[in-house]
Amino acid sequence: MPLSSENYDTTVFRFLSNIMARNDSRDTFIILRSDHGLQGGPHPIDYATQIEHMHPFTAVIAPAKHPSLSIDTFALNQNRLATGFDIYHSMRYLMSASLNEDKDKSKLLFDYGIPRWSYNLLRQSIPLYRDCNKAKIPMQFCP
Repeated sequence: MPLSSENYDTTVFRFLSNIMARNDSRDTFIILRSDHGLQGGPHPIDYATQIEHMHPFTAVIAPAKHPSLSIDTFALNQNRLATGFDIYHSMRYLMSASLNEDKDKSKLLFDYGIPRWSYNLLRQSIPLYRDCNKAKIPMQFCP
């Protein structure tokens, strides 16, 4: 029997509840992202698809006292124009923290491939008036 959306929600809820109940999850970031793709190009006929591809679902569960996180900045960014590039930048920042034994190597690995115009959602405030042009979002996909 295929999962209905309600059953899927219950499955995800159970999974997250089990993960978050573990003692070793106190330093764990969980990123949930649902990007439905273009499904028919930049001008799909179906209204639901138009909304979904312009507003992908993103949720981040972050440990409030993690040393890599500025909770005030993180909270401020939740209603700003963030992109997948910003999420990538933030994930790379988190991964680079494990390379602290070699600062030069860590910086080189962290900087490589991260767009200079992206933001680390955990440490940098996205400007209030960031527009699609500055976020490098093509106009036909701009929310």
